[in-house]
Amino acid sequence: MFEKRWIQWLLVLIGLAVFGAGIGALLFLQGMTTAGIVITSMALVGETAWIYWGLWCRRDRRWARWTTLFVAGYQALGVVCLALYYGGDQRTAIALGGVFLMALAMVAGLALVRSLLVGGHPITGIARAVIDEAVRMKVALVFLVCLALWLPILPMVLDPTELLNYRIKTFLSWSLSGMTVLLSLMTVFVACGTITSEVQRRQIYLSMTKPVGRAQYLLGKWLGIILLNLWLVVVSGLAIDLFTRMLQAEPYNPTNAAQRRDHATVNDQVLVARVATRPQLPSDAALHQYIADRLRQLQQDNPDTFTVN
Repeated sequence: MFEKRWIQWLLVLIGLAVFGAGIGALLFLQGMTTAGIVITSMALVGETAWIYWGLWCRRDRRWARWTTLFVAGYQALGVVCLALYYGGDQRTAIALGGVFLMALAMVAGLALVRSLLVGGHPITGIARAVIDEAVRMKVALVFLVCLALWLPILPMVLDPTELLNYRIKTFLSWSLSGMTVLLSLMTVFVACGTITSEVQRRQIYLSMTKPVGRAQYLLGKWLGIILLNLWLVVVSGLAIDLFTRMLQAEPYNPTNAAQRRDHATVNDQVLVARVATRPQLPSDAALHQYIADRLRQLQQDNPDTFTVN
């Protein structure tokens, strides 16, 4: 019965979305902009109400409560960001949107990693317990919050009057350094806390009574910390690349020679791949031949100064 009602609910939601998008697009194409905005807005309101009604019907489920909080927070943040953006404070709007997207990516990624660590193997079970314990640790949450705030806010507080290549260099340097420090400290606290807390609370005795060897126990702890750090590095790296590209895409006046040189420096020197290389020294014979040719040229150009003995 639930599956049938769920399919009906989903079909109605798709119908509302298609109807709103289709009618709105037709009105926009016909030049009826006001009517298109009204129809699209009414369709969005209907979709939102329908989503909340479906979540309310499943309010006894944990996922429904979390989804309701996410949808409500997303809509509230969207309204605030739009108000700030069109109110002239684009930098704050972009920073808030970046913080929300980073937090969402972290939560979704950790949930995905946790769902992948299924099965009855002791190593995956211990790794999953490490991720659950890291999420519950207050010190780990502090580092995650600092990371989610640091990367989106940093490019927005840079002085816009500075040269673009200086701002991008500063952002790359400070963002990578901050990410390294925060993730390193979080790793130390989680790695130490996940074992010491089990010893202190004597939960390790319960784990050791199961068919889990010492090597499996330590390998499971290591795997959980590695997967946790791996996902956070991926999210942070994508965020750094995204905000760097946003800084690079800032509009400039191509007729201004200074701004044109600044953007050329960014494209040709800052945001380019570099390969380490060593100087190619000439052989002794080639060097002696070059010196002899150079002396001969100098003698021909200045015969009074350079004479042949």
